Amino acid sequence: MRPRPLLAVALILTLGVSSGCARTLYNFGTVEPGRIYRSAQPSPLFLRWLLAQRGIRTLINLRGRTPGFESAFAARHGLRLYSFNLSAGRPPTTQDVERFLSILEDPNNYPLAVHCRNGVDRTGYMLGTYRVEVTGWEAGRAIREMNRYLQFERLNAVPQAVVRDGLRRN
Repeated sequence: MRPRPLLAVALILTLGVSSGCARTLYNFGTVEPGRIYRSAQPSPLFLRWLLAQRGIRTLINLRGRTPGFESAFAARHGLRLYSFNLSAGRPPTTQDVERFLSILEDPNNYPLAVHCRNGVDRTGYMLGTYRVEVTGWEAGRAIREMNRYLQFERLNAVPQAVVRDGLRRN
């Protein structure tokens, strides 16, 4: 007797997320172990995985309007949820960068997960800015990290320009 196709797909997806396919499915990565994670838009299943496996306390959505299931998940599990209305095609405002960095400077927010739609451009430039402004990385190093998460300048030059040119805090 063959297993039902939907059950098989659900099992594969569940095992895939828990066994390391999170990197492939959600462009997931660790920025700072136990503190900062990055990804594409998480599904309900992936949100459960982030909570169970990474113990997240805070979600940072860079897409603007937060999907209902994400808001409901955060409320149900007592997570902090911050939303930014950013665009992959234009730089963030200085105020957005300041607000983002202030969230990352608050130890009560850890561990946290940052995401946009694909975990590439907006997530890349905000975390790249964090790397340069807060941790002291050279811009080139932050851009190489962005490349590992599929952010390539010839496809969209804005994210790398944001990190390279900087938005220095006063």
